[in-house]
Amino acid sequence: MKDLLPIPHPLSYNPAEEDPLYFYNNVTKPLIKPFIRLMQTGLVIDDHAVESLRTTIDSVLTSVTKGLAANPIIIDYQKIAYSENKAALIAEQESKCRTLDYYIKPYNRKNVLHNTYVINTLLNQNGLSKDKRTKWTINDIKKYKLIYNHQLLDDIINNTVQFNNPIILTAMKQLAQTKLDIYNKSKMQKVEEATLADLAPPFNPGSSLQKKKLFNHLGIPALKFSKKTGDPTWGREQIEEIKRVTPAENTDLHNLLQLFIDYSYAGIIKANFLEAFDTFTIDDSLKGNYRLLGAKSGRPTSNGPNMLNAPSTGSIYSKPLKKCFIAPPGYRVWSIDYSALNVMLQKESTYDENKQMIVSSSILPISSGVLTSNS
Repeated sequence: MKDLLPIPHPLSYNPAEEDPLYFYNNVTKPLIKPFIRLMQTGLVIDDHAVESLRTTIDSVLTSVTKGLAANPIIIDYQKIAYSENKAALIAEQESKCRTLDYYIKPYNRKNVLHNTYVINTLLNQNGLSKDKRTKWTINDIKKYKLIYNHQLLDDIINNTVQFNNPIILTAMKQLAQTKLDIYNKSKMQKVEEATLADLAPPFNPGSSLQKKKLFNHLGIPALKFSKKTGDPTWGREQIEEIKRVTPAENTDLHNLLQLFIDYSYAGIIKANFLEAFDTFTIDDSLKGNYRLLGAKSGRPTSNGPNMLNAPSTGSIYSKPLKKCFIAPPGYRVWSIDYSALNVMLQKESTYDENKQMIVSSSILPISSGVLTSNS
């Protein structure tokens, strides 16, 4: 393979020192015109296939929802999530509850509510519950004193109440307890009213937090971590790798991982392709931007839309998506791909023993991708 490379072997030749323009003249420059032509020509779209793909996406998303709801792993996880979320809600609401001391206040003769509780407490203790009222003003107390003569009534009317009076203390404590019960009940009522859907809503495969909790519950270690937060990340590539090493007999986990993969690709297809078909198709041709050396590795990148993010051959979306692209008159569509081509080229050009071991032990040929050429 090294004899076919356009650049001399890097161990014996460094273009940056001897010919700084070597890479540009021999690799980049010859590709400029084909890339411009590619952007101008675009990819011819079959409208019927696009609508069929849209139907496929909707059907798959429905299947993913049903599959998640029926998956034993998700069912068990939801039970645990329900218990944990309910316990967390109880703890949260209890932390908001108040104590009796918060509502204990000194007796205030001008406060009608205070007087009401004091008089009703007095009547309860003296067998006159039938005379209790929902409101006792000073005028009401003066009138009632003509019927029932008690020293406490005189003290209230004359504003000579002793605050350590047992009836006063009992009444103010009862008032505080009533207020406390009303307030705390309003907090704990949220726990009573919380439904299964509130505490354990349907599993959302698009939620990174839910997937993080699920994989942590399953004891599956993360393969990648966020550079910003250090938290585990569970993108499609990581899930595909976990699925690859998961024994086929572990059916429930195998199926669950595939549902995550299907959902992820559905999001890519909807955002990258279906929206692109609707937005960037001009005269039945899908236009996209390409950057010849867009990635740090030197690979091209694309945007508006991203034309380089098609699902792999093994995906359920692969064939429906590829059917959307048809060859214009005089052209054919070819599907060609080399598995891990970058690694193979690096192996041949650097003689890196580690890469040679990786290539010889794990590279398998696959076929995917689309290449348009003259017929």
